[in-house]
Amino acid sequence: MRVEDIAKQAGVARGTASAILNGRWKKAAIGEKTAERVLKIADKMGYVRSQVSMMMKTGESMEIGWWSGSLEKPWVAGVLKGSSNFINSSPYTMKLVSERAESEKAIDTIKQLIAHRVSAIFCCNIYPPPAIKREIKKLLNRNDILVISNNSAKGLSPYVVEVDNSQVVHMALAHLKDLGHQQIAYVGASEYTADQRGEAFVSGIQTYGLQTQDDWMLQTNWDLDLARQQVRELFSSPGKHPTALIAVHDESALAVMSELQSMGLRIPQDVAIVGLLDADWCKHTNPSLTTVSTREETVGYEAMKLATQILHGELQQKSQKRRVKPELIVRGSTLSS
Repeated sequence: MRVEDIAKQAGVARGTASAILNGRWKKAAIGEKTAERVLKIADKMGYVRSQVSMMMKTGESMEIGWWSGSLEKPWVAGVLKGSSNFINSSPYTMKLVSERAESEKAIDTIKQLIAHRVSAIFCCNIYPPPAIKREIKKLLNRNDILVISNNSAKGLSPYVVEVDNSQVVHMALAHLKDLGHQQIAYVGASEYTADQRGEAFVSGIQTYGLQTQDDWMLQTNWDLDLARQQVRELFSSPGKHPTALIAVHDESALAVMSELQSMGLRIPQDVAIVGLLDADWCKHTNPSLTTVSTREETVGYEAMKLATQILHGELQQKSQKRRVKPELIVRGSTLSS
């Protein structure tokens, strides 16, 4: 299959078809609709890009490393799916590696990706200890490897793609306020993303004129049993109790919802609950879980898009934070039928 054949079928010049097939259509100022049309025609005609040919033309390996030690987490799988969707429509391939950043093997993981001559590395949920982080950054800088990060240690990369965590929490608070709730508790955790959401909860309480108390700010460190224990203690204590609760992620929300129901409390009549993430199972709980979608697939897609834009010279900034807008999904845990 020749580029000339595709160009003829699409009604474009050979140079235009070549730029599109080689992923350079934006740099060549070719319209998106034209690029999509040529790629669809190429796909129907059975065209397969040659990685070796692309490497010779561009000087790149045409491979992007994708690193996470948390592939078992549903949200990480969502980010991976979004990244794959972008890669499948691009001239690049993806090298997937799974190794926890806390392990000494993390350094070997980076060396492995460098040996594969990847053009860039995307880090998802990577939190290496300080000593390992310093060694990783040395290796990456020495080999001039572009790094994009999501939900990872601060300073790992100047290029970050993530959901707007402040907006995630503020959406949940605004929804609860619209329903008439004033006293709201928060089930939090630690690490970068959870810290952002905790800070957003505190600022949002002030912004929306709502109320909370220090003992309503529960810190569970992602431990679901601890979340159950703390929420039981909170609602068993004398005095005023919150009428609504926001959890740092859906699993925590489900855990506390189950615990409150075991205490005889009705959801949402006695306590309304909002999770954060929108896991697939949220619609199947009883009641179904209101949540704020953090749109992992979009995060993964945008991360790969950012990487290729930088590699192609379309983006000149030395750093960038690309925010993905979340989406409120209203279900039964806040609205009674």
